[in-house]
Amino acid sequence: MRKDVLIKVFLKRDIVFKTKPQLAVEMIKEPKEEHFAYGWLCADLLYGRNFYFRESLDEMGIKCVEDIQKYHLKYIEVSHLFIPQQSKRKNSKNTHYQTDTSLTTSDKYIQSISENDWRIIEYRQGTKGMMKARYHMKEVNIWSLGSEKSQKRTLIIRNINNKYSLRNFSLVAPTEKAMTYMQGQPYLVEKTINDQKGELGLFDYQIRKYVFRYLHMALVMISMNYVLGMINKNRDKILQLSVRDIKLQLIEILLKNCVQIDKEINQMISRHKQRAVDIVFNYQEYRNST
Repeated sequence: MRKDVLIKVFLKRDIVFKTKPQLAVEMIKEPKEEHFAYGWLCADLLYGRNFYFRESLDEMGIKCVEDIQKYHLKYIEVSHLFIPQQSKRKNSKNTHYQTDTSLTTSDKYIQSISENDWRIIEYRQGTKGMMKARYHMKEVNIWSLGSEKSQKRTLIIRNINNKYSLRNFSLVAPTEKAMTYMQGQPYLVEKTINDQKGELGLFDYQIRKYVFRYLHMALVMISMNYVLGMINKNRDKILQLSVRDIKLQLIEILLKNCVQIDKEINQMISRHKQRAVDIVFNYQEYRNST
């Protein structure tokens, strides 16, 4: 198909390429312009490492939890930025900022942390109660190569798998426990998305047109809303009720007219007993590691 026909049929002529961080900033700005108040936001590695995304949230005054990878943490104590003097070479011009601060990798920084600088804090509700981990927090000035200014952040390191996060607000407010709670919340979002992919059809679907894609996404979201309601309704009776349990019982009720519903319930109870044994075993290993 010719390019002009493709643009006429499928695309707008004024379409402009934008990166994911740029699109994310626009999505955040739109509700804010309608006077929607954010409490705080979570950002994964793709957005947490992007200078433009972090700077835009600072300008909008929005609190954010920004996950980063350890090799993106290089300059954490920047105090002086400058543009080098012009070179003697003809037509050469220095325009990028540099710093005289020495390079500090995350591995070296963790080795410099003493045992007294780590604190054990509860961060998320688990199956066997509140989960705990060792945390280190410090207010730092981070800098991205070539940027004209540094950014003040609170660095939070969790010793389980050495998870790194940045916060664009200080240690004073909110409390350290609240900040660790914020860092643990993305797990619940990711778990919900994984349940939708694995059990409710968010992944590996086959459609041909955009309108059907939106309809399919709407059906997945409605299904997830129903499943969440069922889990909350039966939380006290069936603590380990999962998305897969509800899916298998719905298949038995709607497609097989409850012919083997008792067998399915017994299989679910058997799965829950085995899962309880695994939870106790993993919980003991988790306690020993912390």
